[in-house]
Amino acid sequence: MTNEKLDLVFHGADKRPSLYDVIYPKNGAKLPLLIFCHGFKGFKDWGHFPILCRTLANSGRVVVPFNFSHNGVGLQNKFDFTDLEAFAKNNYLRELEDISRLLDHLEVEEDLAARIDFNDISIIGHSRGGSMALLAGTNDPRIKRMITLAAVSDLFSRLAEDEQLIDWEEKGVRYILNGRTKQQMPMNFQFVRSLRNHKDSLNLRTKLINSSKPILILHGEQDQTVDVSQSHELKEWCVNGEHQEIAGANHTFGGTHPYPKEQLPETSEKALKAIIDFLERHAG
Repeated sequence: MTNEKLDLVFHGADKRPSLYDVIYPKNGAKLPLLIFCHGFKGFKDWGHFPILCRTLANSGRVVVPFNFSHNGVGLQNKFDFTDLEAFAKNNYLRELEDISRLLDHLEVEEDLAARIDFNDISIIGHSRGGSMALLAGTNDPRIKRMITLAAVSDLFSRLAEDEQLIDWEEKGVRYILNGRTKQQMPMNFQFVRSLRNHKDSLNLRTKLINSSKPILILHGEQDQTVDVSQSHELKEWCVNGEHQEIAGANHTFGGTHPYPKEQLPETSEKALKAIIDFLERHAG
């Protein structure tokens, strides 16, 4: 069992309020911190993520899942995309700023000072959130180790084709279908402009080659959203990286939203064991 403080508020990029949770074991020890980043069209309460975070907390750490400030999920309804105007303004730089601001926020929360060892911080992310975890970890000296679940290796390759980019720039906005909610989710062209203007600081290859921090790269063998070859690229670039393909796992490691079960999917259990083993071997 865990203690949980849910739906707390911090202020991320552009000082936008966003939700986060603090989940920790029922003991008084000062514990390592693990930040959890969701992916594109995701949120902290998506599918089996809450179960995964509780289980990670029970392994002996404080786990903090959070919503990126411009992910489209507001403060009142944490399961739906009700703020598409914010979603349209999101980009990688804002997400990296969110992570930094969240850490800043946690460091000054008095009730967390006795519970968290801020000299022992790890970060984990799913899909695009995994890429943000890698960039944040290579940028921020507070973060000691990184873990990815089905992460994207090349942010530039995820852009639209050339003709679509021209149309996107002319119209100023592009709409992405959310297959689950059937919403047409807007992305302003500033997303592309921001990526182009900061291509060096958002280059995962360069960042990883120049970092010696421990990194665990997990990817589903049957991922049809982000090809498993991208995990091989990440491993190739890591100076101190470990790589594991999870047999039978898809992009979400068996999770769906909503997720009606109380136990993790089998492939998420396999990933969980690898995560805990990695964190224990690289503790301190």
